[in-house]
Amino acid sequence: MKIDRMKSLFVALALFCFFSLHAQPPGVKIPEPQPYLPPTWPNEPTWPKDLFKKRQKTETDRVHAFVITLKDSSQLFVDGMIMFDSTGYYLAWTDDTVKQSDAGRTKRIYPPETLSLLRRDDNRMANPKGVVVGSAWLFTAIKGKLTVYTTAAEDDLPDESLLYIRKDDGPIQNLNTEMLQKLLQGNVKALQLLHKGKIRKAIEQYDNPIQN
Repeated sequence: MKIDRMKSLFVALALFCFFSLHAQPPGVKIPEPQPYLPPTWPNEPTWPKDLFKKRQKTETDRVHAFVITLKDSSQLFVDGMIMFDSTGYYLAWTDDTVKQSDAGRTKRIYPPETLSLLRRDDNRMANPKGVVVGSAWLFTAIKGKLTVYTTAAEDDLPDESLLYIRKDDGPIQNLNTEMLQKLLQGNVKALQLLHKGKIRKAIEQYDNPIQN
């Protein structure tokens, strides 16, 4: 009898400790997981090489003025270029306060160290803003029912640089011919443009149907 009572007390104590450790404190919101970034890498285009009749120049990043918003919400203002290495994308810039002979003159920062990356070197009302997804900053290239993302903060990108796509509030997926054909079902004109290799125009036709 005494042993059974001790066992009951032990079980009750164990359950109390478990729920104390795992219960969510009042007023604390569990952070939502980041969207999954499909494994597309620079220079590994998702599009087949024979899709485009005239081979276009692959994505090119230029030097721009950027606003880097760090994890603590502080900001850095730099003139830099988005680049990549074996671990992912990063922003590189030159620190003019450091001597040219110093290896620390070239700075770099990776997406997970930031909240966002904003291009600010023109007078437009809306500048390209990259949100952090996995090992990259994703910039919106086309916005609509089908939203398309790229890893370059440029305006004049070729179709080959359209890397990811999202339908409404669905998951971010690799953008390729097979995937796009499924998403464009029901829009004959958009499918015709896709079959001609006109990727951007096909997506824009789906987002904003033009009746002829």
